[in-house]
Amino acid sequence: MDACNALRAWVLGGDRRYAAAAECLRRSGLPVRTYRVPGMGDEAEDLEKALKGAELLILPMRAFFAERLCIGTEAVEAARLPELLAPEAILVGGWFPEPVEDWLRANRIRCRSVLEVERYQIRNAAATAEAATGLLMEAMDRTVLGARILVIGWGRIGKQLAGRLHSLGAEVTVAARKESHRAEIETMGMRSEVTGRYENGLSYDAVVNTVPAPVISAEQGKRLGADCVMMELASEPGGFAAQLPVLMGRGLPGTCVPVTAGEHLAEAVWDCLTGEGRTLE
Repeated sequence: MDACNALRAWVLGGDRRYAAAAECLRRSGLPVRTYRVPGMGDEAEDLEKALKGAELLILPMRAFFAERLCIGTEAVEAARLPELLAPEAILVGGWFPEPVEDWLRANRIRCRSVLEVERYQIRNAAATAEAATGLLMEAMDRTVLGARILVIGWGRIGKQLAGRLHSLGAEVTVAARKESHRAEIETMGMRSEVTGRYENGLSYDAVVNTVPAPVISAEQGKRLGADCVMMELASEPGGFAAQLPVLMGRGLPGTCVPVTAGEHLAEAVWDCLTGEGRTLE
């Protein structure tokens, strides 16, 4: 605990979940400072002053762009981080571009990803599925009960979302590429489809994509009809053709359930600091 209290630790940027995470970390003994965190005061005059001598940075899921650390409207070249940060500083975030990873590792800056913490992935998927269900309820002009809904993808989020919708009485079809996944889907009482083919037609009240790759073409989108709600949950580039009218649902935990999402993020930060999460060592 004494070592934690002595850390120069910062939460930088992010959405509302980062404010909740900062509060959780403080309560659990890590007195983080904040800069450009929504709803919280800035404890530095600018980004460079926050970075100066920092031993721990908690970063947004995507903080590096074109080999620059970007927080809000400010940016610092990754090449300057070794001169600004404390020796052997730790960066906890989501995605680290490979060239940046390699260069930071060579300069003894350790990077850890919350996205490699299994507990965080599972809890984030559950929060996303719950928030997406609520968003669908608002967007559709009918009840979930009896609605025909296609969920594309059988990863963590796809499984959680399909299960919730099925339990609410929706007629759920799940599209998956692997035959073994389609067999699993069917044993759970849902219909299955082959991703991208949709051989049983595209007559749905809603389609929710969780796959970050093209899965619904412009032509297939036209076949869905004007009344079908198309929701995107996958990260870029997403799965729907660009011209389709898509309801964007990326980052739902941070916008819809920020307190819970922040608690999960704070747990993941501790997991990264105590051995879980990918580390560049």
